[in-house]
Amino acid sequence: MRPSIIAALIVTGTTLFCGCASYKPGAGAQGTVQSIWVAPAVNNSYMPQIATLVSEHVRESFLSDNLVRLVRKDAADAKLEVTILAVSREGRAEGVGIINPNGQGSSVDKGLYQAIDVTISARAVLTSNANGEVLFEHTFETSTQTVPDFYISSSADAERMLMPVLARDLARQIHDAIAARWDDDNTGNE
Repeated sequence: MRPSIIAALIVTGTTLFCGCASYKPGAGAQGTVQSIWVAPAVNNSYMPQIATLVSEHVRESFLSDNLVRLVRKDAADAKLEVTILAVSREGRAEGVGIINPNGQGSSVDKGLYQAIDVTISARAVLTSNANGEVLFEHTFETSTQTVPDFYISSSADAERMLMPVLARDLARQIHDAIAARWDDDNTGNE
């Protein structure tokens, strides 16, 4: 190999390694908030375990992307408080019809008739521990449908089985909204 090619490879390699030395994983929370404490969620709904599930999934979502450090209450720059406002159930209308494949009349879909939409609404508030300023506040809602299953004894059991899925979706919404807020702050767009 010619010496000029070897020198070019050495310069390129050195440049790449120097650039990578300052890399830090995660989006990086610039500014005053480097760490947060996620308070246990407050439950104002009839569903007893939903607050625990939401708290757990919110913590996991922040741990998975290194946006900020999760720390004890007394060491945090900010605290995130989530309040479960409501868990609502809404049944489907009777006699929901579907067209038969042969185009003749309609039939009633008994499963859809017995289906229930389950919706969770929650409020998230991120507050600075330094001065008590509210950095972020928003209400979130997530919904899914449960249909009867012969192996599940009641609609309440089916509803309980949906709670981890709804909690994970709600936590993802909260995390993504806060992360987008930090990205906007970092780029100068508010």
